[in-house]
Amino acid sequence: MERFVIAGTQRTGTSLINSTLDSHPDIRCLGEVFNFRKGRGKSTEGSYRQFINERRFARSIAHHIARRQLVKEHLDQLYQSYDVKATGFKFMLSQARDFPDATRYLQENRIKVVHLVRENVLKTLVSRVSAKTRKLYHSSESVEVDKVYLPPLFLLRRLEKILDETRQWKQIALGNPYIEISYEAFLADREHVLRNLLEFIGVDYAPSIFSTLRKINPDKLSDVIKNFDEVTRLLVGTKYEIFLD
Repeated sequence: MERFVIAGTQRTGTSLINSTLDSHPDIRCLGEVFNFRKGRGKSTEGSYRQFINERRFARSIAHHIARRQLVKEHLDQLYQSYDVKATGFKFMLSQARDFPDATRYLQENRIKVVHLVRENVLKTLVSRVSAKTRKLYHSSESVEVDKVYLPPLFLLRRLEKILDETRQWKQIALGNPYIEISYEAFLADREHVLRNLLEFIGVDYAPSIFSTLRKINPDKLSDVIKNFDEVTRLLVGTKYEIFLD
């Protein structure tokens, strides 16, 4: 069975690709199984927390004194065959930092890495601020536009941080089978990107696969950033100017 992870950072399209792949009849694509902070992940299928809860006492102790072995057992179980041709899960950069043993497992076993990137880092930032402000991260229905304010202080630093997150994932994935998927390219030519992605994973193309997720923010930045003129003045003349269009 083919094994893969969907790698990325917040608001880069990982959920869109995750849900699209999970609709494929030959793919089992789980969510953020290592979303372990503040009690999260309790009900997530195949999650590390669920794995611990199956044998709460023994595995809770192992989580603290023998985590590397426990993570290995969890991932070995997760990647068992479930009458599908490929299994994967979503693995965010913050989770790779929190669980270096999981990262090591992916590297040692040469797990295929599907790296989601969003070329327009300004839209990534807008999406993060919007989601946090509205407490709305995903939706299967159209929602009303809700403009956000981007504080100019540290704006350039925040954009650079998003770029650095992409570089960090590429560094982690060195040596693994790797494909980079652009969120923008997927929206522009879904079939072409999906064909390449499914060929990389090792399953046949299925034209019927889809995601019910809808875009939350409008594509035009001036329609979603309250202080768009101020942001424009700050970014003109920098390498981020190209993301204003």
